[in-house]
Amino acid sequence: GFLFDADTRLLVTKDTSPSTAVKITEIGWWCDNATEETNFEVGLYAADGSVVPGEAGTLLEVSRTNAKGTTAGWKKVTVDWTISPNTVYW
Repeated sequence: GFLFDADTRLLVTKDTSPSTAVKITEIGWWCDNATEETNFEVGLYAADGSVVPGEAGTLLEVSRTNAKGTTAGWKKVTVDWTISPNTVYW
């Protein structure tokens, strides 16, 4: 595992969409501790990095200003993002 301080950093993970996927309808992250109220953003990036091929590159979708709340637990955002099957995204 790792310690992640969401107040001062961001986290990007690489994943490949399933062979039947055409849409992302919900995206989120887990908050371990109750913390002060703040907003967070979630985004979807293409794997077309200009410095290192296959790494995060073009921002395809974003949802800004989502209220985190003050409790621990899942922080989720409802989205309507069209994706392609068997495709690497960040």
